[in-house]
Amino acid sequence: MLGLGRGDGGRRPIALMAGAVQAAALVTAPAAVRVTALVAAPMLARWACVVQCYGGRPGRDATGLAALAGRARFREFAVASVTALGVMLGLLDAVGLAVVVACALLTLAIRVVAYRRAGGLDDGALNATSALVETSALVLLSWIGSLLS
Repeated sequence: MLGLGRGDGGRRPIALMAGAVQAAALVTAPAAVRVTALVAAPMLARWACVVQCYGGRPGRDATGLAALAGRARFREFAVASVTALGVMLGLLDAVGLAVVVACALLTLAIRVVAYRRAGGLDDGALNATSALVETSALVLLSWIGSLLS
């Protein structure tokens, strides 16, 4: 369904779906939330990719960035995590922590699916991680911003 574990074949449907949902989330978000969401969501998406590469292993058909899976050490993981958590807590307090936890759970779910389908991380899994975490962060921030305004 998501194209995880199938190399490049699943990239386009995820990107199209994510783009449409992101556009809808930004259009419906209150103006005060848009800037924060546009800064925080891509940062969390890249953080999730570092989390995927830490302790992971490349899938059978891993090329490009997925070939780096397993090469990220604790240092890279720690710097990315402290930065992401610090920025989100600094910008949004408890709301930021809730968004980070939701993104972490989604990242773990994608990792489980990728390992079951391809035996490791491939480019499709990293692309799905980036697109889905960014989209979920935008949707959550938009939804929470709508509730609080």
